Amino acid sequence: MKKFMKIFALTMSIAMFATGCQSSGQPAATTASAENSAKTEASTAAENDKPVTLKFSWWGSDSRHEAMQKVADLYTAKHPNVTIETEYGAFDGWQQKVLTQLAGKTEADVMQVNYNWVHSFGKGKNIFADLKTLPGVDLSNWDQSQIDSMTVDGQVAAVPHGVTARANFYNKALFEAAGVSYPATYEEIIAAGKAIGKDNTATGAENKYVLTNIGKVSTDLYIAQMLFNRTGKVMQENGTMNYTIDEVKDIFSIYKSFEDAAAFPTLQQEDSIQNESNPVWTAGNSGSVYEWVGTADKYLNSYKGGEAKDEISVAPWVTEKAGDVVKVFVKPSLGYAISRNCKNPEVAADFLNFMFTDKEAIEALGTSLGVSSNKVSRQVQEENSMIKGAMKEGYDLLAKYEQVTLDPYFEDENVRGKRYDVIEAFRSGSITLEQAASDYITKQQTELDKLYK
Repeated sequence: MKKFMKIFALTMSIAMFATGCQSSGQPAATTASAENSAKTEASTAAENDKPVTLKFSWWGSDSRHEAMQKVADLYTAKHPNVTIETEYGAFDGWQQKVLTQLAGKTEADVMQVNYNWVHSFGKGKNIFADLKTLPGVDLSNWDQSQIDSMTVDGQVAAVPHGVTARANFYNKALFEAAGVSYPATYEEIIAAGKAIGKDNTATGAENKYVLTNIGKVSTDLYIAQMLFNRTGKVMQENGTMNYTIDEVKDIFSIYKSFEDAAAFPTLQQEDSIQNESNPVWTAGNSGSVYEWVGTADKYLNSYKGGEAKDEISVAPWVTEKAGDVVKVFVKPSLGYAISRNCKNPEVAADFLNFMFTDKEAIEALGTSLGVSSNKVSRQVQEENSMIKGAMKEGYDLLAKYEQVTLDPYFEDENVRGKRYDVIEAFRSGSITLEQAASDYITKQQTELDKLYK
């Protein structure tokens, strides 16, 4: 198990995702290869008259649903004997849904998976089809470090879409109106809060904030990055929590000070809509959101109805003190796996390859899933000028920082679920600072112990 818990450095620079550079001296894939790869690798089963039905599942926003459905339709148009049944929904609860399906052997043939799933679902044993045994998927189109991140028990459990990190996407108009710059330090967050949120009320619908952490995952990752900034230590190594109670107390206390200064909303002030449709963000009353660089489009499209994208920019990661050096947590944004129970794995592999190498499919996906780390997909994204605006700014900025890959068990539902519970209890005032810091460590440790048995 321990071999899956190490933090590894990605050998491909994030800059390559934004500029189209190649690693290891390998030549760029040509547009012709993007058009022909699916044909040269197409399985006989996908091209003959034998009726084949595949089930394809994913989670995401409405824009992703529309793009994914187009890809499925493109494939079936080119392979009339293949029917693709699609299943999709929001991310919340999706992991439990997939686990239930896996237990009952009713899972999709091709499924979108989160980075940690391929490692934690089988507790170190790959439970998905080994993609290196299915010739329809051209694994050479990814850098080897990317394939390694999805390799479990020596088998390629999934292929990654790309690499992503959380960054501050901020509303320039709100800061200009308040006469302050986007904060660079924790003290500046508090000062900006006093300027931007000076007229806030306890539950006012028109409140304004420096930053709105939308959803539990955003608050959790923001605090995790603060802990990493302060200590230089990752959350856990080899199944053992790395932080002391005093270290956690300090960061929780600082986060609470942001809320007290009206820089961040309190738990009671948060709107019930905890996604890109959050009205504080869409109305332009949130100074920024802490969001994945790879999926920032959904926030850009929802901000003021998508009509004011030029008001959104990307700010550097905030530091505790001026001059502090930040290392940024990154992770494979998501991946695609094929079920071991798939009755037509060659067709499933051909469809998976089609998603990444067919020009029409790549254009249909656009950047709804962010910047691709597949060389063919990325070249088409570059040639079609898909990577632009705040998303490109985000990747360009990320390239300037040292990156550390999140432990795959950081996002285990049970492990992070304990963090969610503790953070919410502390923010609500139902437990003390001391108790919150202690629980943050001990409750995660209990779940990690189960994973390391």
